[in-house]
Amino acid sequence: MRRWLVVLALLGGLVGQARADDFELPTLRGSEPFVPAPPSYRNWGGFYVGGNLNKNSGFFDFSKATQSLISYSLRQLTLEAEQHVSTWETLGKPTTNSIGLGAFVGYNSQWDDLILGLEVGYNRARIAAYTQGTPLGLVTSAGGNSYDVHLTGTGSMHIYDYVEARARAGWVFGGFLPYVSAGAVVGRADFSRTADVAGIQNEFFPFVPNQCPGAAHPTCAIFDFASGETKKNAITYGWSVGAGLDVMVMPNAFLRAEIDYVRFAPMSDIKAAIASGRIGGGLKF
Repeated sequence: MRRWLVVLALLGGLVGQARADDFELPTLRGSEPFVPAPPSYRNWGGFYVGGNLNKNSGFFDFSKATQSLISYSLRQLTLEAEQHVSTWETLGKPTTNSIGLGAFVGYNSQWDDLILGLEVGYNRARIAAYTQGTPLGLVTSAGGNSYDVHLTGTGSMHIYDYVEARARAGWVFGGFLPYVSAGAVVGRADFSRTADVAGIQNEFFPFVPNQCPGAAHPTCAIFDFASGETKKNAITYGWSVGAGLDVMVMPNAFLRAEIDYVRFAPMSDIKAAIASGRIGGGLKF
């Protein structure tokens, strides 16, 4: 009897093991779970240097350039106090173009596909503008007197070069690096401005140019105030914004195309800005 019980127990264990094996998934020996590889990006990090060719468009605003000169010349006259002759605009807003060269050096810090960097560039702009106002004549009154006023002036500016320090942010797409930039600018320029305000107070008839008849017309007065300012190698400051694209053509060489806009702070009421299109290239270390 014992023998039969032992045989039955052994058979029951074998049957249970067989049923458990039916529900187990087969396992391939030597196989491991699939883990996707982390993404890889082209290396843009590190120091780099390069150069560029620039097409520059200069925008100048001389419309306020004569204001402080005339205001000082007429500071003691009722004519300025009441009619604000200094605010009359006689000069224009010329636009000029030039070709320039530049060079740059920078450093990129890379986090996966994000690039943050600093760059310093030198640009030789050599862009100049000149304007001469068409004589402006007006008849007006102030303090109970009549005035025949004639206003004219000139203005010029020559921006030689500027240094641009800017921060860049870009995104890596294979061998392409589109980016935006913003920074500060220091430039060097010559400028000049002149203003001439002339006329006659209480003009008499018949009028003789540049003459008053003396005692017969005691309130008649001729005036002519000319003034000017010239500065050489003046230092000017400003800011810049831009956008561009670097293209990796070799492991340590890239080509560049960008646009850049620079706005300078007014110099003696003369405003200036430069918009540039640039092409160039560089080496990465």
